[in-house]
Formats: sequence, structure tokens, C-alpha cells
Amino acid sequence: MVHSSISKIISMPFYQQINDYYCGPAATQMALATRGVNVSQSTLASDTWLETDKYKGTVGRYIKYTLNNLLGTTWYSYKEVNKEDADLLEYRVKLNIDRGYAPVIAVYQTGKAEHKDKVLNGHTYHYLRHFVTIYGYDLGYENGTRGILYKDPIAGYSGRFEDVQPSNWISTSLLAFLIW
Repeated sequence: MVHSSISKIISMPFYQQINDYYCGPAATQMALATRGVNVSQSTLASDTWLETDKYKGTVGRYIKYTLNNLLGTTWYSYKEVNKEDADLLEYRVKLNIDRGYAPVIAVYQTGKAEHKDKVLNGHTYHYLRHFVTIYGYDLGYENGTRGILYKDPIAGYSGRFEDVQPSNWISTSLLAFLIW
């Protein structure tokens, strides 16, 4: 029996982060926009919402609070994923995308030599703490490839990020490994 690929994409604009530490506000801005709510990165970064600062960045739990409050929902939650459990990540992504919610994911590239191939697409600097926003999935049962589509707010920023593309595909297993 041949299975066809199961995929879904939700409409989401790309917003480039306005400075080098606003990946959290930009990723949150994209997730809000999928639900028709438009808020500036500066407003999102304020003490009212994400409390983003140059030295500490953005706290992931504050993203959940901000999304739920600005959308008037309790849908978003802060979940951890075991790097060995790509199936659970896939299930959670599919659940969110199927209901029109864009997950904001915190990724961590260790910078360790043994993990040099475990990086987001286009990133050349191996140590990274960063937020991206998921806008789709492709379970690829036909060819065995399972992946997630995400937008990377640092795309085209400058310096080492110039070659990062706004929209990317990543295998579910690699994303599970990269989640904080």
C-alpha cells in the first residue's frame, strides 16, 4: 500500500527581526499574524509582554503568555520535547498547524564539534540560541521524509546570517534534537 504525503501549510508573513536579539519578538509577531493580530516587535519586546533585553534575550514562557493574552485564548502552552521523541514533536506540530496556530520554537545549537552538522539551514555559526516559527509540516510518507516548515526571523539580517533563507524545511528528528 502506497501512502501519499500528508502536508499542511498555514499562511504566515515573514518578519525579519529588527536587531540581533529580537528573534523572540519577531517569531511571536509571525505567530500572531497567522491569527490576524498585528503587533510591532518593539511592543512585543516591552516589559508588558516579552521583557526582551540585549543580554538575556527572550524567555520562552513569556511567549506563551503573550500569545495567549493577545489572541484571547488558552491554546498556547510551554512544552519541552525530548530529543529522542521526534514523533511527539510531529504530533504537537500537526495538532497546532491543523488548528491554525503557529508554534514558536526555541532552538539551541551547542557549538560542540560532535554536533557540527546539527544546525538550522543556512546557519554557519554553530553556537546559537534562537526562536523560529513553524508554519507547516510534510509527513512525507511516500518518500519517508518527515519534516517541518519554519520561518527564521534572522534571515538576511547581516554578517553570518546573510545566507539564511526566510522559509526553511527541517527534518522532524533534527528539530527535536535542536529544541532547548
